[in-house]
Amino acid sequence: MNATLATEFDRFLFAPIGEGSNGVSISVLSALARQNIDPWQEAAELARMPSNGAIDRLTSHITTLPEHAHGANAKAIAQRCIALLPNRPIIERPGALISASAEKLPLFNTDYLVVPHPKEILFIVVVLVAASIGFHYWAAHNGMPSAQATSSPIVGLRKN
Repeated sequence: MNATLATEFDRFLFAPIGEGSNGVSISVLSALARQNIDPWQEAAELARMPSNGAIDRLTSHITTLPEHAHGANAKAIAQRCIALLPNRPIIERPGALISASAEKLPLFNTDYLVVPHPKEILFIVVVLVAASIGFHYWAAHNGMPSAQATSSPIVGLRKN
């Protein structure tokens, strides 16, 4: 598995699921490794599964740990950990499926968005207003016909 795939599951794999008998924190990674399961491969498979199936599968991994006092808490721990997987559905009901990563995305890509400083905006407005005033001055004084000097409103007829 390459380095980019390995890091996308870090939040999930390093999530704590309890304490061992010696008081040391047990992570999802250590729990899977203790069961001779490849943690990154299992994380990739869980990420592809529907949430309920992934939660059930992780719950069964958690409950097989001998030192973990699991009980009803194991399913809650599994739900919390599965939510840390990339691209996990957070709402599942007919007609509505929103992934956790999509919910965090903006409506447009802000990586390349440059927001001008207010002074830059003011400068642009001043330049546009000055250009507009200059054009009107030029038009009034450089042969642009005014409304009074034009010919008859009917095209082709001139006033005598």
